[in-house]
Amino acid sequence: MTKSAAFTLHRIRGRGMVLSVAVLTVLYLCAAAVAPAEAATSRPHTAGASCFQTAGFPNGSAVVGIAATPDDGGYWVVANDGYVAACGDASYLGEQTTLNAPIVGIAATPDGGGYYLVASDGGIFAFGDAQFQGSTGSIKLNRPVVGMTVDPVTGGYRLVASDGGIFSYNAPFLGSTGSMTLNKPVVGMADASNGSGYWLVAADGGIFAYGAPFWGSTGSMHLNKPVVGMAADPASGGYWLVASDGGIFAYNAPFYGSTGSITLNKPIVGMEANATASGYRFVAADGGVFSYGSSKFYGTPTIGSAPGSTPGSTPGSAPASIANCTNPSFSTSDAMGGENTDPTDGEFWWVNNDAWSGSHGPQTIYVCTQSSWYATSDQPDVQGQVETYPDTEYDIGGRDNGLATTPISDYPSGSITSTFSEAYPSAGGWDAAYDLWTDNWTNETMVWNQWAGSDGFWADCSQSADPESYCGMPQNASLTIDGVGYTFLANGPGGSTTCTTANEDNCELMFFRDSQTSSGSVDLAAIFQWEVANGYAKASDVPTQLEYGVEISYTSGSETFPTTGLTFNVS
Repeated sequence: MTKSAAFTLHRIRGRGMVLSVAVLTVLYLCAAAVAPAEAATSRPHTAGASCFQTAGFPNGSAVVGIAATPDDGGYWVVANDGYVAACGDASYLGEQTTLNAPIVGIAATPDGGGYYLVASDGGIFAFGDAQFQGSTGSIKLNRPVVGMTVDPVTGGYRLVASDGGIFSYNAPFLGSTGSMTLNKPVVGMADASNGSGYWLVAADGGIFAYGAPFWGSTGSMHLNKPVVGMAADPASGGYWLVASDGGIFAYNAPFYGSTGSITLNKPIVGMEANATASGYRFVAADGGVFSYGSSKFYGTPTIGSAPGSTPGSTPGSAPASIANCTNPSFSTSDAMGGENTDPTDGEFWWVNNDAWSGSHGPQTIYVCTQSSWYATSDQPDVQGQVETYPDTEYDIGGRDNGLATTPISDYPSGSITSTFSEAYPSAGGWDAAYDLWTDNWTNETMVWNQWAGSDGFWADCSQSADPESYCGMPQNASLTIDGVGYTFLANGPGGSTTCTTANEDNCELMFFRDSQTSSGSVDLAAIFQWEVANGYAKASDVPTQLEYGVEISYTSGSETFPTTGLTFNVS
């Protein structure tokens, strides 16, 4: 499909930065009655580093659960054969690989100093400060155990079986569906954060509430994929359900994003919600983690092994970072090559190689969908200028492209939103950023989520005590939009520091996140509205094109830049 020249206009500027990925997961837990085979020795883990493992999860392992630390600075991931990976600030405390039945989940103690593994026969394995308080490992069960939770009040725990039978150990029993005939089996449970009760969730999204409020369910809906888990929102008292395709159903809880529109390599198997009540994670059977809201990505477990590999290293020859796009349907090394990827066969979605600088090095983009792609890039350092911008483009409106001419004034906060996640490398210089255009590519806004590099990139201005003299532009504002803190900079014509609606077609408006992140959500309409309210844009400006990708300034040899999840939503 031919793409008109109007769609290929891009910036001319020089800078660079960096970005990482993000992903999410729910608690699933089960266990076998055997003493842990490994001593519970604490091993601290630095936030942001790779996951610690004693060995890569064996080939053929399936991840079955995830549990977060109380400060949300890390998480544990467990496989069905009892292997554990500790990511972020989660301490590695042991694993159980000698089993009578497969592990089905993991749950953390309230203080994060320990965790339990639970097997399908109800066997429990306790590590760290987790205390063994009983199990069903020696009992003949009617149905297998599918999960567990730790009671926030007593510190005891409950196991749930697929028929909804509940086994409580030093935790109040408030009811079960063990004597009921269910339409679909129970797949998980969640405790109310105040300790008042718990919910069970079935594969059809049916909810059974005991001592906790019922907010709704998908029990009467036709689902694309079955529900596989749930998590409670500590702030609202509501809950989220997650389906195997990563679709999220929110009940009295905010929606932060999902993978429902993304083609996954492996199904989602669970989720968890962070203690700060502002985000959640899913985890897939291959260990992929998808983070939303304020929840952050701290790494994924190594699956399999390769000669010379070490725990936490990338197994095999394929970069772990491309895990979400392993079977590309399109690739190009052409500098301005791109592909229409609109799922409705329209003209709105594109993925672009966009090696637009005359001094760029080789780059190839591999595309699975508009939400999932990666670029291999080898770029020289030419005084820190941007060489390429592999990206996803969503065309929203304008006067020259035949789309609607809806002005900013008709897009209230919340009407143009986006979620993102990526796994960009730590070396080189680059930035992960939105590039937003209005009035047919006349006015430009950039929103940077994460960056890195050794040159004087523009984001460094926000760290300088005297940004105007350091970067030639003012530090116009520190502000918060939709709960996200930004430093705002305006780059005026000819390097001036003046940007107004009178000269906005020669300005670039820059928003830098105060806390860098590799995954999350952005209210783009709220950013446009802030620009109008503060005299940087006109209410009559027409949003034309939304882009998200990575501006690559230089690399350390050939590097891989994967975008693992991206959505744009316009209403």
